[in-house]
Amino acid sequence: MNAGRPENGPEQLLPWFAGVMVRRHRNRLLIKDPELVLDYLSSLSGPPLPASAQAEIRQQVGRAIADHGHWEIHPEAGVILARRRHRLPG
Repeated sequence: MNAGRPENGPEQLLPWFAGVMVRRHRNRLLIKDPELVLDYLSSLSGPPLPASAQAEIRQQVGRAIADHGHWEIHPEAGVILARRRHRLPG
């Protein structure tokens, strides 16, 4: 189970809330510095990226920036909206 994803929320919240829905927010992010990508990746939990992987990412993102003026990603986030039930089940 991945409790951190919005699509899992309604099923988990229905016993306690009514009218549960997910609103998605799609974005377009233009990155102009490969170091920002590496900074983001280093902020994630888990083992650090090996230097060779960092170099590869820096090169690929840098190439996209050189070719197109930016590296484009489409991050997606969501928020779960719900109303509190007046009575809890059970």
